[in-house]
Amino acid sequence: MFVKQFPLWEMLPKEPANGLVHAFDQMVSPDPNTSSTSNTISTVVSDLGTVGFTASDYVRQTANIAVFALGRGVGFKELAAVRQGGMAWNPEKLELSAGMIKLAYDLQTMVAQGNGTYASGTGANEGGAYNNTYFDGLRLILGSVAGSNYASNNAIQLEQGSLNLTQTIKAGVAKAAQAGGLPDVVVMSINAKEQLDQENENNKRYNDNLVEVIPGVQVNQIAWANGILKVLPVPGFSFGTYTSPISGQTVEDVYFLQTDSISMPWLYAEGFTVLELPAAVDYTLSQRYIIFSMSGMAVKTPLFMGKARRLA
Repeated sequence: MFVKQFPLWEMLPKEPANGLVHAFDQMVSPDPNTSSTSNTISTVVSDLGTVGFTASDYVRQTANIAVFALGRGVGFKELAAVRQGGMAWNPEKLELSAGMIKLAYDLQTMVAQGNGTYASGTGANEGGAYNNTYFDGLRLILGSVAGSNYASNNAIQLEQGSLNLTQTIKAGVAKAAQAGGLPDVVVMSINAKEQLDQENENNKRYNDNLVEVIPGVQVNQIAWANGILKVLPVPGFSFGTYTSPISGQTVEDVYFLQTDSISMPWLYAEGFTVLELPAAVDYTLSQRYIIFSMSGMAVKTPLFMGKARRLA
C-alpha cells in the first residue's frame, strides 16, 4: 500500500549526496555540432587525417538537500490501556507508520513542484511556492520560468490545446527523442490518467498492456514513435495547478522523463530514519520519536525530457 501511494518517489534512483548541497554536471548539449533541429557531419576524416576533439556542453548545478522531519508520540496512559485491554494493535507502530506516510507525501510533492531557488515563485505561477529550505522539483527544472536556474535548459514544454492529452504527450516525447533522448515514463496525476484512459477507452492494447514499474505497481503503456512509454499515475495532490505563462489558463503538469538521468541524492540514510527519544524526556508521560529524511533531486539531462501542461 505504501509503495502504491508514492510510486514517483519510490521509482526514482537514489545516490549518496556529495555535500550539504549535491553538486552535479547537467548536460546542455551532447555535442556542439548536434542540435534538436540539425546535425553537422564533422566526424569523417581522411586516411591518417587529424581527428577533431569535441566535448559535450555542461553547466554545474547544485541540488539542495532538504531535511524532512516529523515528531510522533504516544502517552503512557494510552500505551497501558492498549496492553492491559488485550487489544491486538500497537499505537506506537501506528503513529510511526502514519508519520512516514506524511513525510513520503511531502517528499513526493516536492519532487513534483518544489522551489528552493526561484525567489519570485508563488503557488499561482509556474515557479511554485518558494522556500529556500526546499529542493527544486520537476515543475521548475523542466519549466520556462524566466530568471530560474533552469529557464534555458532546453527541456521540452508543450501545452494541451487542439490536441488531446494522448497526442500532446506523444508530440512532446517525440521532440525529446529528436534531441537525442529516450523518455521511458510519463508521470501524471490521477485526474490526468483518467482523461488519458477515457481517450483510449476503445484501444484494447492500451487497456490490456500492463507492465510492472516497481514491485507491486503495474501501469499502462503508450506506443510512441520510438518505443513504449510507461504511464505512472500519482495519487493525491502532489502536482498542484498554476496559471500557464502561455495561455493564462489553469494548468497541471504531465512529465515525460528519462529516469536513468534523474537521481535523488541523500544524506545520512537512503530512506527514513527513526530516532527514539528517552521516555518522558520533556517531563510528560509519553514515548516520543523523531522521523526524518534528507533528500534532494538531480536532473542531469533535462533536454532529453520535458513536460506538457494539461488544462486542469
